[in-house]
Amino acid sequence: MLLYVTLSISIFLSVDVLLGSRFSNGFNELSSSSMKTSSENLNSLKVSDLSTSEFRWYHFLERFLFVTNKTETAFLGIGLITEDSRFTSKLPFNIGLSDEYGSTYQVDTGDIAWSPLILQFGIFGTIVLVFVYSGFFKKFMLLKEYPLMQTGILYIVALFITSFYSVLIFLPQTICLLMLFVAYAINVARNKRMNVEVTMLEDQDEIAFI
Repeated sequence: MLLYVTLSISIFLSVDVLLGSRFSNGFNELSSSSMKTSSENLNSLKVSDLSTSEFRWYHFLERFLFVTNKTETAFLGIGLITEDSRFTSKLPFNIGLSDEYGSTYQVDTGDIAWSPLILQFGIFGTIVLVFVYSGFFKKFMLLKEYPLMQTGILYIVALFITSFYSVLIFLPQTICLLMLFVAYAINVARNKRMNVEVTMLEDQDEIAFI
């Protein structure tokens, strides 16, 4: 783990330098903008004036404040709604991409996964998703001697990293691929358990024979 962390930090710093300190500048922008958390400030922001990092932060923050403003939505969100539904037209979000008519997309986004998650599933639903992925990660770690399980571990890590830049973490094709890793892990664990039981039976037979 120390080796992987050291390599990851080294690669991150190298890429940051090659890209002209883009990541560093993004973190600095986030730290300077993190204090603008009131609804008034969010409504006064212009999307065209925001950097990509600020846009993702405010996009999530605006929806988080909206959901947590009421107890009934804070727990399970507003539910699965589409961008063209009548309920969506009543949402008050200012931060988002513009459609062909100049209106702001209220639900749909491809920039950050946590915005639609917290909006549609609430705090409880988001925590459940994190626990599910964490549970799979722990199971894969127990079987890390298998190369395919190592790929599964890296797959989950990559999904969480990219969740701040895309919505891959909850797309159907992503879940399907994850389930293939889970099915393989279940099969490996079952085979290991059967091998242990066979070994125990053989040992008992040897003891009985002696």
